[in-house]
Parts: sequence; C-alpha cells; structure tokens
Amino acid sequence: MSNEISLSRARPVLLAALAALVPAVLILAAGCTQEPTAPAYENPLDPDGPYQGDPFQVDAGYTDTGVLVSWNGLTLSGIAAYEVLHSLEADGPFTIAGSVEYPTKTYLHTEYASNQDNYYKVRAVDASGVGTAITPVQAALVPVPPYLEFGETETAASRKLDLFIRVDMGDSIELGATPDFELGLVHEFDDNGEVTVPWDLGAADSSGVMKRVYMRVFTGGAAGQTWEDSIEVDFDPQLTLKNGETFVASMNTLFEISGDGVTQMRFAADLRDLPSAPWLTGDAQYDGYLLDAAPDSQTVYGEFMCDFGFTRVDSALAVPDSLANIVLTINGGAESTPDLEFSMQTSVAASQMRFAESVAELASTAWQDYATTGYFAHSACVGDLVKTVHGQFRNDWFDPDPVSATIQWLPAEVLDVTIAVADTVTGGTPVQVTGTAVAGTCGDPLDAVEFNDGGGWIIADGLEAWSYDWTPPTVVEHTPLTLRARALAGAEADTVEVEVIVAPD
Repeated sequence: MSNEISLSRARPVLLAALAALVPAVLILAAGCTQEPTAPAYENPLDPDGPYQGDPFQVDAGYTDTGVLVSWNGLTLSGIAAYEVLHSLEADGPFTIAGSVEYPTKTYLHTEYASNQDNYYKVRAVDASGVGTAITPVQAALVPVPPYLEFGETETAASRKLDLFIRVDMGDSIELGATPDFELGLVHEFDDNGEVTVPWDLGAADSSGVMKRVYMRVFTGGAAGQTWEDSIEVDFDPQLTLKNGETFVASMNTLFEISGDGVTQMRFAADLRDLPSAPWLTGDAQYDGYLLDAAPDSQTVYGEFMCDFGFTRVDSALAVPDSLANIVLTINGGAESTPDLEFSMQTSVAASQMRFAESVAELASTAWQDYATTGYFAHSACVGDLVKTVHGQFRNDWFDPDPVSATIQWLPAEVLDVTIAVADTVTGGTPVQVTGTAVAGTCGDPLDAVEFNDGGGWIIADGLEAWSYDWTPPTVVEHTPLTLRARALAGAEADTVEVEVIVAPD
C-alpha cells in the first residue's frame, strides 16, 4: 500500500546548501538596482511546486516483526538523516517514531498500535537537527492486525499450541479456522488487552501445509476487520545414535530422536518390516532396540507419527567398533609426571576397559565401565621409574589384545632439610634454631636430624619439624659463624647450611 505525501517548504537551514542554485541579486552602481531574473531552481520540497511536494513517496507495510516504512531518497546536499513520524489519525498529531542516517531509506517501526490504522510520514533533517515541516497532506496508511504469537515458534510440529493475542483496542476476539468463523469461539481480553487461547490447528496430511487462523476483534459488541495469519506444519524428526555418533559398543545401544511433535514411534532393521513393528509412545530417546550380533554395519529405520495424522521415516547407521589401532595416551601425552595416579585416555566405542603394569597382571584385573578418560594408580617406587601401563578394551563384538604406553615418573619429593635462625644473634644468649625435613618419596624414612655449629654434630629434637636450643659463643667483636643441619634416612643424608653473625654481649 502506498499513499502520496508532501512536505511543506524546506526550512532555510536545510536548503542553505541549495543557495548556489539561485542567481544572486545584482547590485548596480549609484544605488540603482535591477530587477533580478526569476530563479530557474524549483524547490522539490514545496508542496505547491511542480514536484507536487512529494519526493519521498512514503510506503508502509505490515510484517511479522513490525511496520516497514520505506521512501524515496533525496539527492539534496545538507541532508544528514530522515525522521519517521507516526500517528493513529490521518490528520495527526504526528510524533517521531525514529530516525535513520542518510542515505538509509527504510525504517522498521515496532512500537505500532495493533488492531488500528497507523499513519506514517517522513521528513529530512540537516546536521543541526532542523527538519522540513510536517505537511497537512495525507500520510502513508497501514492497517495493523492484532498481535498474534504462535507459542514460541514460527512453525508447528503439533496441531495443539497456545495462541497469545494482544490488542490496543477492543474487549474480545473471535477465532476461527475458516473465514466464516464456523464453530468460532469468542475470548475476552484481560485489562492489558491480552489473552492466551489453547488452539487446535486441525489435521494435516504432510509438512509444508499452511494452517490458518482467522480473527476479528469486538469493541462494545461491534466486530472489526477480519484478519488472518498462518503457521507452517513442520514435522521432521531425525533419528541418530547417542550424541550423533556412528560407531557403537553395545547391541543395546541408545537412539536419540530430535524434533518436536512425536506422539508414536516404531523401529525395524528393514524398511519393509516397519508396518508390522509395534507402535511405542513417542520419546526423545529409545534404548529398547537390539542390534544384530554380526559385527557388520547396520541400518535402523524409525517411523514417527505426529498428531496431525501423518508419519515421517528416518534411519541411522550403526557400526560396531572393531577396536583396531587403539592409541593409549598417559596424562595427555606428557613425557613425565610426578603424580601417583596416571590419567589414561583413548577414544573408541568400547563398553569395558582395564589397566595394569604387566600383561600377566592385566589378565587378573577386574573390568570397569569404559570412559574416554580413566585413572590408574601405578606402583610408584617399585621397579623402574619409566612406567609402562597396559590397557585392554572390549565391546559386545570385539575383544582385542592389550595395548600399552609409557611415561617417566618423577618422584614428587627427595630427601631434604631446611634451617631457620635470625641473621644476627648475641653471644652467650640462648636462641632456638628450627627447621623441617622430609624423606624422599622412594627413599627410607627419616632417622634423625642433626645440628652443627662447628663443634660437631648433635641430635636435634623432632624430624619433620625439628628444633635445637643453641647458645652462641661469646665474642668480643662481630663474628660470622656457619650453622649446619642434616637429615638422615637410611644410607642417605641431606645437609643445609646458613651463615649468622654473632654479636658481642
């Protein structure tokens, strides 16, 4: 729908850029003037001019997302933007609905009034915000229907849904499946002009069919214009294995059905057997299908029914994983680790797995449920620090030989001792020297911690946290002194030393 509009003469600021087109008045000598010739330029924004005052040719049309207003762009210099004006009356008053920067020539108005006539005009605006005047001529008109929302979707996989309706004017609405409103029902709006109605779209024989809803608003018993809207029937369920996988580990695998509206479903290994398969209640998953014991690729067919009354068929391919060429990875492929437990990774379609540090131990190790990442507590200090872990995987079809991987294990701790004392001490005044000691992860336990101030080794108190009550020697001047501590564990020892200054008393 397009209605002509015209705008009044442009304001001087907007047309200042056009001044060069108007011949200047000639100023004659001795104060005499000469009558100027008529300017050849015609103002295209003059509603009484030869352009009939309508360079914009405003057009407005209702869409699902709002009212789309469009117009002809101008080539006049000085235009910075266009303002779109809106009113519910042909004669206004008009208010600014929004604006767009030049040279954009369309605007989507979402704050329109539903169930009413909406009028639109456009004016040009210069960089200072000065625009052409709003003219009294007829504006572009678009009748807007009541706002109708089909639940939360633009398509329907089920014939039963909720219609949300909102109007700006009216007290009730009648809905029907046909334009004559046969068997139509009237529903009252709440104080906000809204109502939600359970609706049955009716039967359909296939997807792609458009189902229509007719509506008319009543105000004080008087029926308004009849409007219609449509929604597309879209029932297209998809059959896949769990997580969209192709390779399987179990004959009793899990199938997933994506897509809404499935009321019943059935499955078969042969398309020709589907009609005789029993119907099951529709669901998003199905784990009651048993694959064939032969380790071959298998196609499973599923037929799905919707409440529109028709069905769709889809299929999924299931391939038993042969578990060939398994790659076992320890700790993400790291060359070494200090952990007492290794993470074990592989990616196959297996149902069970187990780990051990030798093939002999593997045979007596209990199976556990398969996971892409498992964990294995190794023998730590027993044997070589280069650890080899064997893993075995199996599923309902295959039970292959073990695979293995190696990693360097780094003991987390070695024999170590620390010592703590003040940097400066006073000769003859007792102080307490403290420290810590740890045994190596793979070493003997701590036997003792000893202290030495230069006069020989003396047993300290404690092990992991040790102390020694030490009296520094008396000196006549500041004297440096080296203190030592050592931890003993079997045949191993670790020594640390620290220098202190002994001050005179």
